[in-house]
Amino acid sequence: MIAHRFPISQQPPAEAAADLQELFTPLFKVLAGRRQVLRPHCVAATGANDVNLFTDPQGRYLVPVTSRIRFLSRGDREVTAVEVTISLPEASALTWAHAMPLGDKPYRAEIWSRAGQARLTLPRHSAATMLVVGSGPEPALEDGDIARLAVVRDARFPRRSNTAPTAASAPAGAVTKARLHLAGTNLNHPGPFRVLVDGVSVGTLEGSYGSFPRTVEHLAKPEVTLLAADEGAWYLPDCAQLFVETAERTTATAVWEPGDEVRSSLPSPSLPLHSSTPSQSSHPPQEAAAAPQATAVSQPAAEPRAGRALSALVLPLRWSRKPVLPTTAAWKGMDGALPGPHRSLVRAGRSRSPAHPLLPP
Repeated sequence: MIAHRFPISQQPPAEAAADLQELFTPLFKVLAGRRQVLRPHCVAATGANDVNLFTDPQGRYLVPVTSRIRFLSRGDREVTAVEVTISLPEASALTWAHAMPLGDKPYRAEIWSRAGQARLTLPRHSAATMLVVGSGPEPALEDGDIARLAVVRDARFPRRSNTAPTAASAPAGAVTKARLHLAGTNLNHPGPFRVLVDGVSVGTLEGSYGSFPRTVEHLAKPEVTLLAADEGAWYLPDCAQLFVETAERTTATAVWEPGDEVRSSLPSPSLPLHSSTPSQSSHPPQEAAAAPQATAVSQPAAEPRAGRALSALVLPLRWSRKPVLPTTAAWKGMDGALPGPHRSLVRAGRSRSPAHPLLPP
């Protein structure tokens, strides 16, 4: 049970949970009597957001939009523009839309309709927004109890500072301990992936996460390299962190996170052909069969392309005073609104689905 007080219960009240539930109440109220729209690809939203589509007893459409990387309980106040698309035959009749942000005043959302589709723009989406979309006469916006709820929001979940990590330099003392942590997402079947730091192998990554001890020799600009060898193995790196400790008991962290520099290499094998006649064996001579292995080369590529094989991914680390939380970095990496380097993949083999949504265009 969640409440501010329990008159006849010995259970202590959960004040923070009760305040959070109260902040969500205006969004939950419009979902009364809802029915889910069970049509394929009927609604979509840009960015790292989850979205669904319902109808209410008045025939209006309800679209809850929730962020995967911003949470009111953590003090997130950063807002971003989000575009929601409703794809239904009757979507062209929609003429108005009201947006109800979590813990903030409702506002009119821009709507643009055409045959079979309606696009809505939310200029101020943060942790959660409820969209109410309809046709015909537009009802008046109702602020309700939002003034009191805003006070509850600021008192219970104060705004968190979103300052960027302060840049740091490599530690000056002799390093006594070092450990590399990797976090990511496996696509298709998992690795294995060989992990190198500054060109020295430190172990094999078998799953989504790995921790590897490392003797650091060159601290100026450490680099992590992921090598894939198995056909069909895909890995989406979310973050890499190298923790080091010096003889003076000071610590330092070098990190890579989505948005940082990334380099990759693509295998481009040379396959020499040999002439053959019908009377000869259909199998090439043993020497010719081994030739492609001897002439295979890896050429650098500025950016991965769909349908081509990535053999290595290099993640240059940068020294930072603030470690990167793997969970937060993972969500950032899945944000479809981020540019190409955020979605870098390391894989072996040729893509069976070049239009995979995680691949750069």
